[in-house]
Amino acid sequence: MIENLNKEQLAGILETIPVELSFVDENDIVKFWNKHETRIFKRPVSAIGKAVQNCHPKQSVHKVNQILSDLKSGNQATEPFTRSTLRKIRSILLTPDTWSHLPKA
Repeated sequence: MIENLNKEQLAGILETIPVELSFVDENDIVKFWNKHETRIFKRPVSAIGKAVQNCHPKQSVHKVNQILSDLKSGNQATEPFTRSTLRKIRSILLTPDTWSHLPKA
């Protein structure tokens, strides 16, 4: 049903839902995030188009790489991570095989 939305409607939905979203492609490149001004984990706009590992402090890059590895290997379909009681993060693998809306590579 997403095809029934125009770009402005989709952007409005993504910016107003009460959840932070980020999208990293199959090459670990940051492509999108919503709610930039109110995000808990802010990123510089210059991060778009760069490796997701470059958006994290050096001391946590190993965790980022482990999450990516687990998701890509099929060991996990989702990877929960809790930074504190108020900051729950869930990484979800989306592929053409698991989500029909993603274009086939």
